[in-house]
Amino acid sequence: MAMQPRRLVDGTGRTVQLGQELRRGGEGIIFEVTGAPGCVAKVFLRTPSPEKTSKLLWMTSNRSGELERLAAWPVATLHEHRGGPPMGFIMPRIEGYKEIHNLYGLQSRRQHFPKADWAFLLTAAANCAVAFDAVHQLGHVVGDVNEGNLLVSPKDATVRLIDCDSFQVVAGHRVFLCDVATALFTPPELIGQNLKQVTRRATHDQFGLAVLIFHLLFLGRHPYSGRFLGMGEMSPERAISEHRFAFGRNAAALQMAAPPFVPALGFLPPSVGELFERAFDPHPERAGRPSAEEWTRHLLGLLKQLRTCPKDANHRYPNHQNSCPWCKLLADGGPAFFLGLNAVLHHTFNARAVDLDSLWAELSRIPALNLPAKPTASPARVAAPLPADATQTLGRIALVRSFCAMTGAIVTMGVWIGVTASPQMGLFLGIPAAVFVLISKVYWWWLRRSDVVDTILRERQATNTAAQTALMNARKEWEGLAPLIATTQNHRAQLETLRRDYIHLQPTFESENNQLIKSKEASQKRDFLRNVFIRNHSIRNIGDGRKAMLRSYHVETALDVLTHRILGVVPGFGPALTDALTDWARAVEAQFRFDARKGVSDQERNALVARFLQRQAQLKSRIEQTLEELRTQTRTISTQLSTVQERLTHCLTAVAQAHLDLASLAPGSASGTKVPFWGGRGYWTMLATLVALALFVAEGDAIYSALTAPIYVRPEGAVVAPDAPKPVAEVLPPPLPIPRDCVVRSTPAVSALRMGTVSANTPLIVTAKQDGWRKVLLPEGQEGWTGPRCWMRLASTGGACRGDEDCSSTQCSLPLEGQSMGQCL
Repeated sequence: MAMQPRRLVDGTGRTVQLGQELRRGGEGIIFEVTGAPGCVAKVFLRTPSPEKTSKLLWMTSNRSGELERLAAWPVATLHEHRGGPPMGFIMPRIEGYKEIHNLYGLQSRRQHFPKADWAFLLTAAANCAVAFDAVHQLGHVVGDVNEGNLLVSPKDATVRLIDCDSFQVVAGHRVFLCDVATALFTPPELIGQNLKQVTRRATHDQFGLAVLIFHLLFLGRHPYSGRFLGMGEMSPERAISEHRFAFGRNAAALQMAAPPFVPALGFLPPSVGELFERAFDPHPERAGRPSAEEWTRHLLGLLKQLRTCPKDANHRYPNHQNSCPWCKLLADGGPAFFLGLNAVLHHTFNARAVDLDSLWAELSRIPALNLPAKPTASPARVAAPLPADATQTLGRIALVRSFCAMTGAIVTMGVWIGVTASPQMGLFLGIPAAVFVLISKVYWWWLRRSDVVDTILRERQATNTAAQTALMNARKEWEGLAPLIATTQNHRAQLETLRRDYIHLQPTFESENNQLIKSKEASQKRDFLRNVFIRNHSIRNIGDGRKAMLRSYHVETALDVLTHRILGVVPGFGPALTDALTDWARAVEAQFRFDARKGVSDQERNALVARFLQRQAQLKSRIEQTLEELRTQTRTISTQLSTVQERLTHCLTAVAQAHLDLASLAPGSASGTKVPFWGGRGYWTMLATLVALALFVAEGDAIYSALTAPIYVRPEGAVVAPDAPKPVAEVLPPPLPIPRDCVVRSTPAVSALRMGTVSANTPLIVTAKQDGWRKVLLPEGQEGWTGPRCWMRLASTGGACRGDEDCSSTQCSLPLEGQSMGQCL
């Protein structure tokens, strides 16, 4: 490339001496102008086209005072000789201004705008709109809107436009087009268009202006650099073409979400938030993008509605917010976006116990909760009174119950006696008593069915059930208060831990600050890496869109690359891109050279202060949040405790009163109106059980006696004396079959010697009777005694002869099969 001439002439032929080179770009070089400190000269690297030449000649001859105040508008053309083609032009020199991206980038703002707060960024945004409005008022269009053609003053946030020769300029009926664009600021409708054939309109600038303003108000975030919730990679350029505004009201439907540590769109007043919705609407012709004048009006109005955070004077935010959003972002783990003047000027950090005195004073006013002793019921004095007729009825019921109990006992006694001893005595006692039990039961039911008593009983039983249920619920509520009270105690313990951590910040900062001074080499290296910005370097496969995505996640410098996690955090950055970025950062790190003569830079010390300010804000926010939770819980639990304690006392008293009221329905017992035991099914079931048990005991006794009685065995060789000769006149009764198997004994007693057994239906002749025992003549010719139960079935058969009770003779033939009565002999 040929050396640029150092001496040129302007359009009038006056000599212009070029001074020191200031900046070099893709289109030309910027030089100082000797003898004109308020001007600079831009000299093209190539001879401009005729179209460009005509455009420059028109611009220099149609200057505007308003534009010259806000923009670096060309004021004169430069030539190698008078009348020759333009080689460049002279424009106003803008000194002390910084490119606008240095304001909204976190690291660059700390370096170039260390005192800037959010109000400063808001002012810069309003001034951007003022500059665009001035261009649009004259019918021109900026065209190539980007973060490099706007400069901001660190003093007052005023804005200047540069690269005005690329503007689309309307020269009467002729339009000089702008044939370049920056993808991240280009509206969707121009993407893919041949810009050399497109006449721009103000609405196209309005899209780029809205993107710039969004960068400023949301601290470097691009409105389309969000987290894509669908499949694949979503670059900002693609998101623009698909209208995926990551912060809008339809973001979720578009599968987009905002990046972390950034305020939501609702952080702005609705009127300003609606401007962004319109600017990024998929149908701009319908919604109408906000004009630069509209932006100016709303942003200047917002400047008058800012509030200063009571905890940090560097935090400014819209006054419709109830709390400081910057403090919340810090507490959530976000960076310290705005540093205080002390931190910037003196690099100091203070965290003292006295900072928490007001909070601990609030803590002391919150009463400590403990679960008191469980309340008891207040003594119930008297039962609820009963009507006179109900009292009379209840007295009769009690009397009937007593009589029923007595007769029921007699029935039970009679049954037992009849089964085990004498049936006649059992019937004598049991039958009349059973009749009285039945009568008593009927009378009891008649009394019990009285409307008055029945109504009172149902009401008091219902009252008792409801009181029991309420008491059970109240006890559950009381037991549920214990874990809630334990939570408040845990909150107090957490507050003490957080307070210790807060007080420990100061000595930790001083220790790290001393270590920073000692380790100058590491400090210088971090400072070196912090000043190498990603946006200024060409990195393989990482274009402007991916750089914008990195900036949205606070990755702006080579130091950020080496200290931040990128893989899996920044959308679109997989292993290959992350490795490429890390390789670039390592290559930058290799260029570092330690200078032992230098001390710790202000940037490094500010970074340390910022890190501790972040910790301080997080701890203080957690203390305030925990204190507020404790205050709210204590208030809620105290109210619940008082309510539940009162309810539990009331329920205990109600249950005691209900029991007393039920007990008053019968003298001395709450069961006065219950079904009497002697008249209920339970009694008759018990009675049948007793009868069966008595029969079982009697039968078992006979079996036991038969099995345990000694058996008579005739000695071997013994001579049996022959029976004495019976008188010939003696007539023996006919033999009768014995009804059941039976043991034959030598005498009428259970303990007598056992002679043998006879089987049922064996014909026997009864020769004598004694106490129910029968002496029989065995088939073998011997005589023995059989027990009363051996003949029980026959004795129970109806007939004229009913044993020795009804016949005077000692022998009686019992009824034979088919006969209706016995025969006395």
